[in-house]
Amino acid sequence: MALLRFNLPPRPLAGLYSRIVWRELGFPPPFVPQNTNDIRDVVGLFARSLAVALGQSFAAGEFVRHEFAQALHDRLRNYSREYAPNLIFPWVVAIDHAAVLAEIVARRSPDSRLAGIEIPDDTVADAAQTDFRLSQERDIVDWSPNGPLGSLWRGEQPRWWRQWIAAPDSWVSSMNQLGEPLWTSQRLPRESLSYLVNFGLDRIESKPDLIEPWTQRVSTLVAAASKPRADIREVVNCCRIDP
Repeated sequence: MALLRFNLPPRPLAGLYSRIVWRELGFPPPFVPQNTNDIRDVVGLFARSLAVALGQSFAAGEFVRHEFAQALHDRLRNYSREYAPNLIFPWVVAIDHAAVLAEIVARRSPDSRLAGIEIPDDTVADAAQTDFRLSQERDIVDWSPNGPLGSLWRGEQPRWWRQWIAAPDSWVSSMNQLGEPLWTSQRLPRESLSYLVNFGLDRIESKPDLIEPWTQRVSTLVAAASKPRADIREVVNCCRIDP
């Protein structure tokens, strides 16, 4: 267990957390999925991937609706409460890290209790410390693995990261494509936004193959849901995103 202390404004703090959560997507669950159909059983993988995409956008200075971040934060906290008794400690902490990341974006203000972060895995903790040190040496906006800090793993990837058939970070880009139309929409009513966040993740977590159709149709869905007096459930049914 490592306790790391940071003194960062909200946007770079979100960037730092996003890279931590990104790495923790690869934490070995109580079992190792044998194929992509088993991914639905990995608690919160898609919600945590969405938190990473959200944090990256916010860290880069992009507009993000705090209601979106709050809806995602609430969902992640529900995961933590529901599954904590049945999960090993590092997994509980990983889910909590994603919830804190969403909370940073939602609140957009420094909080003294966010200045320290506990990371059970030494490899993740060392990488986070290096991220923070390098961020002090240069002006960082892009915290993604393509940015100035470089890849998530500067040396050999941990064994538990390589255990996945597909790299666990492969979901982040898809979640960004899915989430961006939602969190950048200024006309979408708050209730509709929260419903879409939870409806979409419910379906994706049970049917990972729905990522592609959701990503392709979410802009149309947001436009329809943004109309005055739109019935969000009817809008979803009309779009037939979940056949």
